[in-house]
Amino acid sequence: YNKLLKDANMTIANSQTTATLLHTLYKIEVDGIVYPPVDTEIFRPYIVRKENQVLLYLGSYAGDTDEKLVKGICEVLKKKGIEILVMGNKIIMDKLSEKFEVIPISGVSDIELAKIYSKSKLTICPQEWEQFGYVVAESIACGTPVLAFNIMGPKEIIEQTKLGLLAKNRREFLRMLEEYLDSRYSFPEKIYLSL
Repeated sequence: YNKLLKDANMTIANSQTTATLLHTLYKIEVDGIVYPPVDTEIFRPYIVRKENQVLLYLGSYAGDTDEKLVKGICEVLKKKGIEILVMGNKIIMDKLSEKFEVIPISGVSDIELAKIYSKSKLTICPQEWEQFGYVVAESIACGTPVLAFNIMGPKEIIEQTKLGLLAKNRREFLRMLEEYLDSRYSFPEKIYLSL
């Protein structure tokens, strides 16, 4: 991997986070950053009623999502009477379904997923290792705010679009979730995704 990177004529990163990692880990100077595209013909705000639901993304890999934090998130959502739609890591999803009533989202088309984002009050992305964050970008493109950690790719996307909440730590993450559900936050009515 290192040789491949060093032999390249040009290196383009998918986020500032990736550029920093390439520089720090491999001493590669990135020539530019090109954010991965989001198909805004599909991922756009749909005219649907917001439901009493949130979409909880469990991450792609076993180690990128803290199960204890996810259980804390589900406790808050259960206490507030919010329907929990989950997608991502099946192992964590199965463990959650033993204690919480969750609705798994898998095998849906992009249009169906975009409508789920549009209907949801919030998309929750508790991953601490995410170099870009397609779920973050897709949700925001659909007009639904995202709660994520104030690090890596999600931070870049949320800071650029101003449609989301960034938590510094787990305790703040849960506090911000409760406050958001109690409607203490507001966001612009229209978002123009410039990724």
